[in-house]
Amino acid sequence: MGAEGTLGVITEATLKIYPMPVSRKRISIGFPSLKQSIKACIELVKVGITPETVYLFEYINCGQYLERAGVEVPSEFAAAILFEFSGG
Repeated sequence: MGAEGTLGVITEATLKIYPMPVSRKRISIGFPSLKQSIKACIELVKVGITPETVYLFEYINCGQYLERAGVEVPSEFAAAILFEFSGG
């Protein structure tokens, strides 16, 4: 039994460093169903809106994270999306 080609040695690596964005904005949107929240993400990409980060939460996981992120927790929803945008 050997490693079957899964072992390797990295001999060189290149790291690209990007500057911190000048601004970062977050927005949360609540949806009445998980399916509708996923469709909304697909539509955003179709029209050319590309957030830096997209977090999709079911209701049970949402409140604590959104509060830490400093955004308002939607009152009535089954799922929520937190979008982050940054710009320079």
